[in-house]
Amino acid sequence: FPGIDLFGKAFHDAGFCVVKAGDINLDGSDIRDFHVPPNKFDGIIGGSPCQDFSKLNRNKKSYGFEMLRQYQRVVVEASPDWYLFENVIGVPEFEIKGYTNQRFTLDLAWFTPFSRLRVFQFGAKNGTWLNPMIGVRREIIETAVTGSDTRSFSAMCEIQGLPKTFDLPFLSLQGKKKAVGNGVPMQLGKYLA
Repeated sequence: FPGIDLFGKAFHDAGFCVVKAGDINLDGSDIRDFHVPPNKFDGIIGGSPCQDFSKLNRNKKSYGFEMLRQYQRVVVEASPDWYLFENVIGVPEFEIKGYTNQRFTLDLAWFTPFSRLRVFQFGAKNGTWLNPMIGVRREIIETAVTGSDTRSFSAMCEIQGLPKTFDLPFLSLQGKKKAVGNGVPMQLGKYLA
């Protein structure tokens, strides 16, 4: 479930070789059919769909929980040295046996004048812990983007750390906004990479 894979793009820009699973909404690929040979990847990054964990969602289903379990399955199956998971504040904490398990929050407002709290969970086989920043919020001028944002698509891209000219020509305007709004802001991804 990489969506347009802004998280992967940030890691790629930092020099990582990123291999991604498909996305059921973009190319019909289902994470349930994605299987990984063990010990071939250094790390697994990703974030399962967040709608079921959002405080704004009044119509929760079980899909988010199922996809969270699929993320855990891929980590166990791949047996990488480390994993890094991203989601909204309300996502349940989880542990994967054989890994240190650390949960922390970053706010886009520590990097930009737009606030968006994101939860990250990190695990490492060798016991490594990350030392994430505790930032200071800048003056907030607006909230970060969402899939139903009313701002222009180019404004949304700029807030997410993408060039204003970024485009997804194969999607409708609403689809583009949803895809960009669901992505991990590039500023957070680059910091973590």
